[in-house]
Amino acid sequence: MKKIWKIFVGVIFLAVCSGCGIKKEQKKTIEDTKEKIYRECEMLAEGYRNIYENAVKENALYELSTIQKSMDYFGKYGYAVIDSYNQLDMVQSIKVDDFLKKAEKEKNGKTTIFQVIAGDHFIRYDLKTKQGKIDVEVSSFKWKEDTWQEKTQIQL
Repeated sequence: MKKIWKIFVGVIFLAVCSGCGIKKEQKKTIEDTKEKIYRECEMLAEGYRNIYENAVKENALYELSTIQKSMDYFGKYGYAVIDSYNQLDMVQSIKVDDFLKKAEKEKNGKTTIFQVIAGDHFIRYDLKTKQGKIDVEVSSFKWKEDTWQEKTQIQL
């Protein structure tokens, strides 16, 4: 009886330890993904600086032409892009169409959509689909005190 008890306790111990290891690995993967998103947005924002600074000089931060330039900027890096006013056509819409077809067929897929809000703010939506379920991670960045700063990061 003692031998069975020891085996039972050993199995429980291994299961608990194994579960902890998986959770730590998952947590590290999530943190690495968030860091990667932040660094990528930081790099994109630095290139976006010219559009922002010119729009401020010309007092055109909220002009459609500035928003279109911003959308084209993110689009040239292969991202789907929308504007917050829904007045301009989506850039790289084929990426979103392909993603939605994968989700509908319950295949794995991912895509990123940027939403330009005037010339000083953008939101990044990272979408992933697995077996028809869609997960979204939202990151918001704003120009503040001569640098881009992440405002929020939410997982839906």
